[in-house]
Amino acid sequence: MELIFDRIKKDLKHLLSEKRYQHTLGVEKSAIMLSEKYGENINKARISALLHDIAKQLSHDEIKEK
Repeated sequence: MELIFDRIKKDLKHLLSEKRYQHTLGVEKSAIMLSEKYGENINKARISALLHDIAKQLSHDEIKEK
């Protein structure tokens, strides 16, 4: 499973600005801590955290195309 997360992070590094990428890594870290604290699925929390801003830098037209 870790290979999947590594691949997602690699792709995000190219898609997001450095500032947003670092923010996303911080959100992932928080999601891991919260999921452990509350007994939730860590992998689901990590995926959600990593992808939560995926379209933030896209224009409305780019979003419609995808």
